[in-house]
Amino acid sequence: MGGLGVLQLVFQQVLIGRPAPMMAVGPVTSAIAYLSAVALIVSAVQLWRERPTPWLLVGLSVSVFAYSGVSNLYVIATNFDYGFALTSFGKAMTLGAALLFFYRIVSSTGTDGAFTLVRLCTGLFLIIGGVQHFLFSDFVKLLIPGWLPFAAFWTYAAGVALIVAGLSLVIHIKVKWIAYGAGWMIFTWVLVLHIPRALAEPNANELSAVCEALSVSMILFALSKLDNH
Repeated sequence: MGGLGVLQLVFQQVLIGRPAPMMAVGPVTSAIAYLSAVALIVSAVQLWRERPTPWLLVGLSVSVFAYSGVSNLYVIATNFDYGFALTSFGKAMTLGAALLFFYRIVSSTGTDGAFTLVRLCTGLFLIIGGVQHFLFSDFVKLLIPGWLPFAAFWTYAAGVALIVAGLSLVIHIKVKWIAYGAGWMIFTWVLVLHIPRALAEPNANELSAVCEALSVSMILFALSKLDNH
């Protein structure tokens, strides 16, 4: 959260949930970027201090759903974009649901509904990512580090792993163990894939990808820890 907030200030654009490109125009966009950046940084500091601000988390969750999620859904429906727009939609739903889940935890209210929402959103996002590994395999192969042999194998293996993990979350079977394993898998990608790419090309896309992958891995760890089935 804090990392995305800082990046939004640096690049002066909304990055959380990756809103559709059509939203990245005009002074209103800049204002939203700055306001949400401050909210993200403050929320992150408050979480570290174990004194979170519930209304900030709710506001961030609603803004991610409405601003990023809806705009990407519109692009998917009108342009049939099942690549970047669909990926961004999955990120928006996952992060928005996670922020709402944080709110339910820190406000000491019932978390069952929020847990189900973040479990389903994260599961669907993983399934989307897994299927895209097959649909856009030529592109995914380019993301595999050059020092790692058999790029095609890792592309398809990662796709299968993401689909299996996503189905586990959606169906609610063996979530404790599969989410734990998927969390470590994505955290490994942070170390061997996303951080090196961000260091080689420190732009908004690659730097945000580090924060997003780290967030998803931590969400999976949380689901593993809190699941009672």
